[in-house]
Amino acid sequence: MEGSLGFLFLTFLIIPLPHFFIFCTGHTHSQVRCIDTERRALLTFKQDLIDPSNRLSSWTVDGDCCHWVGVVCHNLTAHVHQLNLRSFYPVSDDSMTDEQYYAQLGAYERSMFGGNQFENTSIPSWIFGLRNLVSLDLSDNYFQGPIPVDLQNMTSLRHLDLSGNNFNSSIPNWLYSFSRLEFLNLADSNLQGTISSAIGNLTSAISIDLSFNELGGKLPRSLGNLCNLREIRLSSNKWSQEISEILESLSGCLSDRLEILDLSDSQLHGHLPDDLGVFKNLVQLSFQDNSISGPIPVSLANLPSLTYLDFSNNHINGTLPQNFGQLKNLVKLVLWNNSISGFQYPIPVPSGVNTHKHFCVKGFDWIGRG
Repeated sequence: MEGSLGFLFLTFLIIPLPHFFIFCTGHTHSQVRCIDTERRALLTFKQDLIDPSNRLSSWTVDGDCCHWVGVVCHNLTAHVHQLNLRSFYPVSDDSMTDEQYYAQLGAYERSMFGGNQFENTSIPSWIFGLRNLVSLDLSDNYFQGPIPVDLQNMTSLRHLDLSGNNFNSSIPNWLYSFSRLEFLNLADSNLQGTISSAIGNLTSAISIDLSFNELGGKLPRSLGNLCNLREIRLSSNKWSQEISEILESLSGCLSDRLEILDLSDSQLHGHLPDDLGVFKNLVQLSFQDNSISGPIPVSLANLPSLTYLDFSNNHINGTLPQNFGQLKNLVKLVLWNNSISGFQYPIPVPSGVNTHKHFCVKGFDWIGRG
């Protein structure tokens, strides 16, 4: 069934199972067996978890941890390489009855490790003895905080996903020293405080997601020094900053690399800068639900890869630039609840653009020919 997922691995080996979950295991070489100290550490970690659905039944005292659900070992060294214990919230769709959805919801809640459904549970410290981990995913488990300090010893991490927890703390400064980290996801984790300028030390970062928290202050300019970044997701925070200041700080080495920028619902204000066209590889740009004012820059039409643009719920005025017809890859344009005038109705579909493209302007779900 295509519902919620129990575990998601970077190896993307997906095995469909009943009961609304998908469990994945990593393949290891047939001669590789897990290291005993790491096996014992994982068994101790299991003892500290609440597992009412017995999702970790494969984690047995005499078992090979390289074949346990949620564990991936290095196929040469046999060190535990990835640990993936993610829970996914069920998503309803039109084909699903209420009964089916609530059955999924119940299965999801029973499957979660720790979590405030059961008790105030922190991430057990035993897990941080696995120093060779390159991927750690403990997302959507409602672990309580703060982010454990013992995590700072896991300096080999390249993928860290602690989203969907309840840390109720600031981002610890030592986290910014993870120079090998490529993917960082701390979204929806009740994080507070500001982002330190030390974030500029995450020089390997490709994707950073800090959305849906209570972070505030100004975004540090050092964020623009992370020249490998492709995705920045910072929505639903309290930056209270001028949008032009943020974009200017990102316009250096990121200008021809950044693909996704999401700053929606972030208490931003001010005018959009005239030189938005420097972000040549932007695919998705989201500024909705802010207080951005002024006209849409003509340079925005010089983004050939742009597929998604959302400026809805702002104070943007003026007219839609005529050169928007150059955005031939645009799939969705959302501009409703602004003060933009001079629309043609229907808006001419740019030459070469398929008419199934979706434009949402001033509340219309579809404006265009066909």
